Amino acid sequence: MSGYAYLRINALSRAKGHNLFAALAYRLGQCLVDLNTGVSYDYSRKGGVLYRDYFLPKKAKYDSLEELLTDAERSETRINSRIGRELVVGVPFDLKKDDQIKLVREFSWKLVERYRCGVITALQEPCWTSDQRNIHAYIILTEREINEDGHLGAKIRQLDKKGEVDEIKKLWEEVANKYLHEERQIKFESNLEKGKYPSKHFSRAAWHIERRTGQKSFERQRYDEEIAEWQEEVARIKAEAKVQE
Repeated sequence: MSGYAYLRINALSRAKGHNLFAALAYRLGQCLVDLNTGVSYDYSRKGGVLYRDYFLPKKAKYDSLEELLTDAERSETRINSRIGRELVVGVPFDLKKDDQIKLVREFSWKLVERYRCGVITALQEPCWTSDQRNIHAYIILTEREINEDGHLGAKIRQLDKKGEVDEIKKLWEEVANKYLHEERQIKFESNLEKGKYPSKHFSRAAWHIERRTGQKSFERQRYDEEIAEWQEEVARIKAEAKVQE
């Protein structure tokens, strides 16, 4: 039985009301002071953080996380700027705590090597009301890579390339599987690989129609038809394969 693989990437953006200091202080469960404004963000009473640290290329010249975040906020001048990227990864719950920490540390260093940026990591235990296997890590990447002068410079365009998310997932697989027994190795699979029809994002108009009428929208009806057609095709292929055996 393979292990559970989960990884998603979120954009941290001022357009969504995000602030790096507030976001990082909360995820890390500590107090951070914005050196630009003098405003402090204190979440040091927040529990559940099993491990926290930040990682930088050797050439970086920041003496503290606050210096890095201050420069990151200062580097983005637009009111709707993207200010960072956040990875949320599911950490194998059956690993010992020390191995969970080693895993997220090694993965964080791999991200530093790949993107030459600052990486901030927090390993989080699950809320007492949720599934206690839900060990996860928040891993935040600075929006810009660190230049030869040791400070943030150009934006990391590589993260915008098609297929880059899949490359990050492969990297997580490689690192995580070093710590897992063969029967618990993780692998990211698409819905088609899992034998499921791809999920669909319905428009806001479709949701409003369904809420107002209590009936399926045209979009959902068509999606249900596509699933039925796909299931029929899968059944046909399986039947043909069985005949050939």
